[in-house]
Amino acid sequence: MHFVPLFGNDPCGDGLAQTLEIDGILSDRWRTLSGLRPDMPASAIRKLYPRARKHGNAWWLITAYSPIDDGGYFAPITAKVKDGQLTGFDVWVGGAGE
Repeated sequence: MHFVPLFGNDPCGDGLAQTLEIDGILSDRWRTLSGLRPDMPASAIRKLYPRARKHGNAWWLITAYSPIDDGGYFAPITAKVKDGQLTGFDVWVGGAGE
């Protein structure tokens, strides 16, 4: 979990969650609502998320639009892939005032 300091506050004490990284030994306990979880083959991404888009070694499972600043599209949930296997997720929390 990544915390962001806002308004000069200590991010370890009064920080707000910005993003989550789900990977490592216990990551296989986490799964998306569609059933995608770490250690699944990368081919499962397209089966469970037909609209997913590949961006480098990651897949944007869901695409959303943010009107913040100049606006633009971003991925609230990104699946990370290595050697054809799903290794984890990056999740945008946006709890830091967005």
